[in-house]
Order: sequence, then C-alpha cells, then structure tokens
Amino acid sequence: MAKVLNDNAGKTLTTILDGDSINKLFFEARKEFINKKISTNLAWNAYVTADVFNTLVDSVYTVQGKGSAINISFFGF
Repeated sequence: MAKVLNDNAGKTLTTILDGDSINKLFFEARKEFINKKISTNLAWNAYVTADVFNTLVDSVYTVQGKGSAINISFFGF
C-alpha cells in the first residue's frame, strides 16, 4: 500500500522562504492534486515547518482587510 501511495502522491516541492514564492508553491501543489484527480471530498492539508508557517503568517496574503484569519489552535488560515 505504501508503494502505491508513494508512486501516486510522492512529489517533493521546494521553494525559497518568502511569501510570494510560498504562495506560488501552493498553487503548484494544488495543480498536482487536480491533475492526479485527488478527491475534492478530502481535506487538502499541507504540513509545513515553523519557518514556512511564520512566513505565511507574516505575508501580505494573510491580512485582516481580506477577511483572512489565523487560528493558532488549529494551525489554520
């Protein structure tokens, strides 16, 4: 089972640590999910390092004016 999962889902995406680059990386990951026909009924989660999390929190994409919110209890945006 692990081999099947790895063969179908095993891709490592990397980028530099800034808001724009991380945002583009998430768009690339989304394309991977769509192209591999991953079910939209499943939650698409990303497990990130503390550095990536902090960069996302501090980025221009998580601003109150857009209605963005950060829930530290669930580590979600």
